[in-house]
Amino acid sequence: MQRPPPPAGSPTNRRCMSRPTIPPSADPTTAAAPGPHSLHGAVPISIIFFFLVGFLSIYLLRDLVEYLASAWPAHRRGVEEGTPPNPRCPDGPRGLGPAALAAFPVRRYSSLKGLREGVDPETECAVCISEFDDDDPVRLLTACRHTFHQGCIDQWLASHPTCPVCRCDLREPPVKMATAGQGATAHGGGEEAEQP
Repeated sequence: MQRPPPPAGSPTNRRCMSRPTIPPSADPTTAAAPGPHSLHGAVPISIIFFFLVGFLSIYLLRDLVEYLASAWPAHRRGVEEGTPPNPRCPDGPRGLGPAALAAFPVRRYSSLKGLREGVDPETECAVCISEFDDDDPVRLLTACRHTFHQGCIDQWLASHPTCPVCRCDLREPPVKMATAGQGATAHGGGEEAEQP
């Protein structure tokens, strides 16, 4: 059985505390100086750390330079230096102009229902995904024969030169074609209407 330690202020406790429990080293300089292997693990870790920080800094600096270069208008720099502008950054609107847009007929939906016999008419606008009412003004893309609400397709074609359903290129000039009793225009590649 073990004895409890003496009380804190007793002479026995003071005597035990004044004696060293570990014998002193014969040479005091060897106890204070680190051994030859004490830094053995710290040097490689430090080297790896600095290489990682260096590579990360180079990577982030490269991304920052690319971001700043793309934020600056590259096509303006090219024009100022006398080189052609970057083809990936086209100038001006990419959609159809008002003249090209006016070439596509606008009609009431009820008048276009029987235009293509034997083919089910489209019942909803693919842009807004709303069903057509008989008195809705719709624009007929004559190249591919798709119909849309006039406001929906006009907004789409202001920024895109293609049909939103089939991606038919609508920048080609329209060619006049006679359709079944309707004077509509058609682009090359569209379906020809039956002659009466």
